[in-house]
Amino acid sequence: MLYLIRFARTRWRLNGVRQSLWIFLIIAATACGPTRSDRPSKKPVADGWEHFRLGEFDLASRDFQQAAAAPATEAAGLFGLAQTWHLRQPNPDPAQAAALYQQVMARAPHSEYAAWSALALAWLQAVPPGQPLPEIATVAAGFQEALNRFPDHPAGHEAFLALQALQLQGNTPDRWREVLAALDGFLQAHPTTLYASAIQTLRAHCYRMLDEPAHELAVVRQAWQLEQADPLGPQPNPVGTYWRIATISEFDLGDFATAREYYRRLIAEYPAEQRVFLAKQELQRMDEIEARIRQELAGGGR
Repeated sequence: MLYLIRFARTRWRLNGVRQSLWIFLIIAATACGPTRSDRPSKKPVADGWEHFRLGEFDLASRDFQQAAAAPATEAAGLFGLAQTWHLRQPNPDPAQAAALYQQVMARAPHSEYAAWSALALAWLQAVPPGQPLPEIATVAAGFQEALNRFPDHPAGHEAFLALQALQLQGNTPDRWREVLAALDGFLQAHPTTLYASAIQTLRAHCYRMLDEPAHELAVVRQAWQLEQADPLGPQPNPVGTYWRIATISEFDLGDFATAREYYRRLIAEYPAEQRVFLAKQELQRMDEIEARIRQELAGGGR
């Protein structure tokens, strides 16, 4: 659902062209003397994240270690180094990552990096690389600790949302309503949270489980509006939303007018999408149902 930190969210792998270029540069270095990567970076934190983004984890580690050695950038460097060991592929080192996250929290306990480290520790515990998933109670304890330490920080907000998702594992209507109440209260207390769209998505899931399609449809639309309005989020793809609005309207609410509107949007805006064929089938099916109803009404009136 929510993986990990906003400024470490994108991870690319080297493609074949870039790998060839990198090999060429290494060969050239042996002939031409030291390269830029042999020298200390003038901006090690920024360079570290750029290497991280490119999947160059050894170079990222080197830059973050340099940053961690300077008092002004110590927390940023330690956090970047922790992320690198946490998420590097291949060969992540969760134990090393956890130790570094703990160092960040000990040395800069009120910093941005401490908040994100607390959340990262919770995710590290929830999804341990190469290990079986732990019990739900163990996972919940990690997120609860992050929430308790940073209740008003975006990292704490994400921890809250993860806790509510875990609560839904209870799989009973009473539990779903408890989660809805918690989400509603959270939105009232934090109306500008960065996770408003994700919270609405979870609310919609609760209403789906409770078989309340009118509420589900309203919340799906709210989530979509918030996602569109988020200037920091990726460009949203509306195909899934169009499909969900159309199918809820058609099958759960019998609102063929709204269903037609969103099926037609999907067909017009995304003609190569796989669900276009199904959307056309549903449009035809609704036409046939309405034609049959008109025939039955006409026959009953004679």
